[in-house]
Amino acid sequence: MKKLHVFMVLMAGVLPLAAQQNLPPIAPGAAELAPRTHLPPDTDDPNRPPNVRLLKAGVWTDDVGVDDNGNVYNQYKRSSVGTWSNYDETKASPFPIPNPLVLKNAQPVKDADTWWKQRRPEILNDFETEVYGRIPPNHLQVNWAVTAPDAGPKLLADAAITSGQTHATSASAAFTAADVGKTVYFWGAGQAAGWLNTTIAAVVGPTEVVLARPAATTVAKGRLEFGSGAFSTIERTVTGHITNGDSAASGPITLSFTYTIPANATGPVPLLLTLSAGGSAPPVLAKGWGYGRIDLTTIQADSTAGFRSGVMGLVAQGKPRAGDEWGALTVWSWGLSRVLDYLETDPAIDAKRAGVEGHSRWGKAALWAAAMDQRWAIVFASCSGEGGAKLSRRNYGETVDNIAGSQWMAANFRKYAGHWNNLPVDANELIALVAPRPILVTGATQDPWSDPRGEFLAVVSAGSVYRLLGKHDVGATVMPAPNISLTSGELAFREHIGAHTDAPDWPVFLEFAAKYFNAPAVKN
Repeated sequence: MKKLHVFMVLMAGVLPLAAQQNLPPIAPGAAELAPRTHLPPDTDDPNRPPNVRLLKAGVWTDDVGVDDNGNVYNQYKRSSVGTWSNYDETKASPFPIPNPLVLKNAQPVKDADTWWKQRRPEILNDFETEVYGRIPPNHLQVNWAVTAPDAGPKLLADAAITSGQTHATSASAAFTAADVGKTVYFWGAGQAAGWLNTTIAAVVGPTEVVLARPAATTVAKGRLEFGSGAFSTIERTVTGHITNGDSAASGPITLSFTYTIPANATGPVPLLLTLSAGGSAPPVLAKGWGYGRIDLTTIQADSTAGFRSGVMGLVAQGKPRAGDEWGALTVWSWGLSRVLDYLETDPAIDAKRAGVEGHSRWGKAALWAAAMDQRWAIVFASCSGEGGAKLSRRNYGETVDNIAGSQWMAANFRKYAGHWNNLPVDANELIALVAPRPILVTGATQDPWSDPRGEFLAVVSAGSVYRLLGKHDVGATVMPAPNISLTSGELAFREHIGAHTDAPDWPVFLEFAAKYFNAPAVKN
């Protein structure tokens, strides 16, 4: 008999977590919070959870979160304020979560007009000032240039090779010497199932080529097959040079991204932009869409050392960061909006059907970018955890305490370490800011650090806003079994079996996006 797990949202307050664990109080309104120097070594900490063993410096584990291969995934860490990670569901939900449809004056939101004019601005303002940081006044300018010309066609042929061979043959291809050096995509079976790629080292004849590396180095076993339905693609790399108007940067700050589109599209195509090198171009291109990748660390480093460099440093000009000014997640989201600015000028791209995807910290960035800029038509947030789709008021896996001092967040966010219930907003309201646009939130069974259940509960709560705006919620209040996709509404959720990765969920996302991206026909 299957067990049915029902989880209730508490509606009564409890003592702040810091009080529960006898931590020193944090001054209200403090913008900065230094690590607790009074803490004993974690090896001697009496508050360390029982039955855990040291995995590596600063990280502990237990014997519960271990897979059949011996990989551990229940990672216990002590935060700078002394709290330890928790994986006990009975201790996970001590706080009530805020209602996205109740105004700050305690009045209910009963119609879409009130949501757009009053409640949504309230929520967005709280996230900007207390969580991620707002964009400070600036004179930033981005001057775009195509730094790589349109690439030659990349071949997707109806060819096949056997593992261990370097030759590929295709009955319908017409290979020429000009194809040497071009990329060939193929489908990896066995242990490397998924789209892979290599380049053509030599052309033997019109139907036979030699690959740049043996297939055996790419896939351990199984058959490698090229995708059927050959067509050509165009690839562009675009670079934006960022200046602050009347101030010169101490060093070059550039924002570059590369995107590939079907060469024979009959009109502007949708574009899916991944922040984490997730997914693969061929299945996206096969739908007649564009696929792009971007590295946002070129505009803001992913470290606290970057506060005085990158775009933050360019704007601050040596001044300290104010408590409500941007962290890295807001800088990255600003950069993504500038990418949209450029895409709106490209006649090959339908910028009204541009989607953003991110995994882990980049899942946080994708979600916040879609909340800030309503031009993003769809979002895929994978394993985003705390600061992303996971409820901050849940004591499970990654928590506020773990990221309070992170470069990702506003300095104001640090005062909520140990005081989660004082947060004016939570992840359910972050997801609600995306409404009514479609969003897929995913987690993984072997990634409890990201708290998939906390992400699901946030999705469920955000459903009230989607329903208010005439859209469909996730369609369930009980968390589905692993690998069961809830994608019938604009709010979608899935927890895949496996580790901290977005790869298993990309096919689900593409089918989910296909409901909203009716791509123009592609000529073969």
